[in-house]
Amino acid sequence: MKDIILFLIQFTISTGLFAQDFDQTLKKVTELKNSQYPDNKNLVSSLQKKANSEFQKNLAKYYLSKYYTQISEYDSALNILKTVRAKFNNSNNILENGKAYHQTGIIYFSFLNDFVKGKSYLDSAITLFEKIDYKEGITDCKRDVATIYYYLGDIDRSNDLLQKILPQFTPNSKKYLDIKDLIVNNFIAKNDYEAAYKHSKNIPEAYLKIDEPRRYAYSLAILGQIQKKKGMIKEAEQSLLESVKISEKNKYNENKVTNNRYLGLLYSEAGKYNEAEFYLFQALNYTQKIGDPYSKMNIYDALGRHYTTRHDFKKGDLYANMATTMSDSLYKKENNEKLAEYEAKFESTKKESEIANQKLQLFHQKQWIFGLGGLVLFTALGFGLFYTKRQAKQKAQFDAEKLKLQTE
Repeated sequence: MKDIILFLIQFTISTGLFAQDFDQTLKKVTELKNSQYPDNKNLVSSLQKKANSEFQKNLAKYYLSKYYTQISEYDSALNILKTVRAKFNNSNNILENGKAYHQTGIIYFSFLNDFVKGKSYLDSAITLFEKIDYKEGITDCKRDVATIYYYLGDIDRSNDLLQKILPQFTPNSKKYLDIKDLIVNNFIAKNDYEAAYKHSKNIPEAYLKIDEPRRYAYSLAILGQIQKKKGMIKEAEQSLLESVKISEKNKYNENKVTNNRYLGLLYSEAGKYNEAEFYLFQALNYTQKIGDPYSKMNIYDALGRHYTTRHDFKKGDLYANMATTMSDSLYKKENNEKLAEYEAKFESTKKESEIANQKLQLFHQKQWIFGLGGLVLFTALGFGLFYTKRQAKQKAQFDAEKLKLQTE
């Protein structure tokens, strides 16, 4: 008996420590940025090993899917997320299920260029987050929806959505500045460089203040491109070289695609062709590492313009055609039509659901009113019956007393 009690005490202590250990590891994993996952595989694996309950195991799988996403193994990530969504749905874990839908949407639109599927999963995530009033999740999903509109060339719709969600973030916070970056990109897409410059010139310093070197380097690259377009060539070169320096030092491959491309174009337009080709092909090499077809398309377009500027029209046409071919496959008209068709169906289904809910609420209200009316009527009848009986009893007593007096 003593041994059993001792075992139970040890088991309780070890289980508690085990759970605490999982929570500590989970905190470290949740603090990882996307680009940090490939270097922290052991940390994610450790989270899986420390998972004890079914909920913890599914949570660990969710973060494993983020690891697979960052090493470009999208099929593995999607298979895990499919399992996780089913588990969270069955256990009614709405928050975690919403996050799993959100992550699935990101993979489809950002890495597989399937914008219809991407938006459908983002819409599902928003619906789940709305059930629990999780505002952060809702705005994060809407930010990604705005990015889809940007990719498909619907700049006004993207900008409108971004402007609506911007006030929901604390000024100069990381997410606030991220939305500002996207708004700047929209102005660039519309060739409105005055507005782009107005919104972007203070963003790099704001990122420095909150210790975000990767975003600082990225915003410097965007600022450099805008400065180039405004004829501020010296300032543009300084911004872009600083961005390249920081990105090289910290291995920010996504940034190195953007800033090397912009720097290559700057040198190409300045007639520094050797420097231009060096940076443009550097950018092309980095697109292979991050597996981003959209970035590769932009590099092909930049190389096409570069060789045309050099009057090497054969190479210029070659790269321009490669960019056009990729653009047709990634962002053809059919994608916009499919998305429009999906959104029409989604809005119709959403309205039908809202109408059905309203009818159900109205039905319950009528039931409540009828029930209350029945209760009032029943109470009135009961009171009337009680009053009638009481009157009859009092009359009987009065008659009895009157008869007694007469006999005396």
